[in-house]
Amino acid sequence: MLLDINQVSQITGLTAFTIRAWEKRYGAIRPARDGRERIFTLAEVERLKTLKELVALGHPIRRASQMTDEQIIQVLPSYRPSLEAHRDQLLSLLTAYRLQELSDELHHHRVRRGVEEFLVDLVTPLMREVGHLVQRNQLSVAQEHAVTALVRDQIVRIRATEVTSGLSLMGFCTPEGDLHELGILMASKLSQARGYPTAYFGPNLPAEALADICRALRPSIVVIGTAPIVSNLDQFESYLATAGRQLKPRPSFWIAGAMASVASSPDVSVTTMREFVELLDQGRS
Repeated sequence: MLLDINQVSQITGLTAFTIRAWEKRYGAIRPARDGRERIFTLAEVERLKTLKELVALGHPIRRASQMTDEQIIQVLPSYRPSLEAHRDQLLSLLTAYRLQELSDELHHHRVRRGVEEFLVDLVTPLMREVGHLVQRNQLSVAQEHAVTALVRDQIVRIRATEVTSGLSLMGFCTPEGDLHELGILMASKLSQARGYPTAYFGPNLPAEALADICRALRPSIVVIGTAPIVSNLDQFESYLATAGRQLKPRPSFWIAGAMASVASSPDVSVTTMREFVELLDQGRS
């Protein structure tokens, strides 16, 4: 799979200017060219991410860029701060209702990390742990709503990259009665970072409305996020059938979240964000 410089910038959190500078001045990577445009492999993206970590730890880029991947791997483990430790810090701020500091820390992580690392490796486990703590009465519903609002604010600030020609339009929604939108927001941003054209339909979308917007926009894929709530458990199969009957041709329904493993006949089941990213990469290859 090949990516352009804007997509690499989104994934790594490095600016396009920095990527070009590291290539030209230090030979950190050697991307191929498609005409005048740079194109990057996934291996080159991973190298940029690790070089970024080394620079953040105080290694000059002129020296780090000369290290092999094996040398970088040997250096990083003893320095790399655990994402679990960062999640614990965020949870500690939430527990103490230090919401402004929590907002500042989330902003810091969004800016310093690439889209995938921020959403898949930090936000997803953070929100999963918040849900567990609320169930055990160790956090309040008020705290859950507060962190959800702060996380949502950071997600919507992630800018889209340029669309890659030839990729399918993807729509994102949750079924009627399901107001849990963080999952589909994250999925839409991850798709944009991979160059997919996207249309955000939003949460709580009735089946008839889903059919109507699909007829208008003709997405090839609709990602339907599902939370483990009563309306989904009781009515989801009917929801899919109602929307599907009204669409000829019908887009591919990617069922994500709680109903992914129990829906009788999803086109694609997506149980984790990491699995979703892998599916996006498969669609680009």
